[in-house]
Amino acid sequence: MQDESTQAGHYEGSSTGVRMGSCSLTLSGGRDAQSKLLPETGTIDGQEADAAEVLKLLEWAKVEGHVKEVNDDRRPLTIGKAAARQLHLELGRLQFREHYALASEVLGVEVTSLAALTAEDAALVRDYAYGQWGLVAGEVAA
Repeated sequence: MQDESTQAGHYEGSSTGVRMGSCSLTLSGGRDAQSKLLPETGTIDGQEADAAEVLKLLEWAKVEGHVKEVNDDRRPLTIGKAAARQLHLELGRLQFREHYALASEVLGVEVTSLAALTAEDAALVRDYAYGQWGLVAGEVAA
């Protein structure tokens, strides 16, 4: 099973499937109902294949426009409740009252849950919030 650090840029959800010419590719994995990481598995034309190779083919094929997506219920990995709580606490210490409004402003999309942010989005919100006080993210806030 891969740890979270190797999952950067990967997704959670059950699977994605595409047709690339006459070839079919499927990538499965993500998180289970208890948010534990599942191993990624892949198939090419129904035969088991290295998930990293399938992911590489999927990404290449999508960029090149050579695929017809059959299904994709993958979603970017999110920071989850524990990390969202920490972000709420940090924003509170920085005297921000409207955490969702702040995140929405920074990201340019409506944010209704900090737990639903990706790690990259959370870092952008954190950096912006600290920057408003002339601080670098991680410095002690009053």
